[in-house]
Amino acid sequence: SPYQPTIQAPINAPISKETRLDVETLAPALACYRDGDSKKASALCWRLIAPTLAKGGKVKSKPEKSEQAYVYFLLAQAFFATHDYASAQSAASRSIALVKNNAAAHVLLARAHERLDDLNASQSAAQNAISIAPDLLDGYQALAQTLFEAGYVEDAMAVVENAVARLPTSPLAHAFKGTMLRHTC
Repeated sequence: SPYQPTIQAPINAPISKETRLDVETLAPALACYRDGDSKKASALCWRLIAPTLAKGGKVKSKPEKSEQAYVYFLLAQAFFATHDYASAQSAASRSIALVKNNAAAHVLLARAHERLDDLNASQSAAQNAISIAPDLLDGYQALAQTLFEAGYVEDAMAVVENAVARLPTSPLAHAFKGTMLRHTC
């Protein structure tokens, strides 16, 4: 495929600027993390993203707690994009340990657990995402897909209905319902 995996990096940049990182730019950090050196992995990742977070000011040498959680979240995204779900699960868990109310990290953790066939942990992480951010469709999607994969089709469809009820004006919620209905036929 000519497309290289990228991850969304919510960088504090004008909307017209690219905010996606090529996963290959994180390869040294990913290798360090896989080798058990999460501190070095974090530092390498921080050096890559810190200039974009500085908003034209002085670049911090070390991240604050929330920024460190963001670093682990970026690493988790990169691992997930490269199909290393165990490392994605580990990095997402580290991010959540630092900032417990990060719904996106809980969603990513749910998806990693699902890929690792730990459906109970996936369900729990998805439910946490929904409780943290009930207006975030991703949590409902993760939970419904986990339940569907586990064979609980009626429960999955109930989650989809809850998402549509919570987000009635969201075209994405309705599209998700259509996709799930198509899978049940």
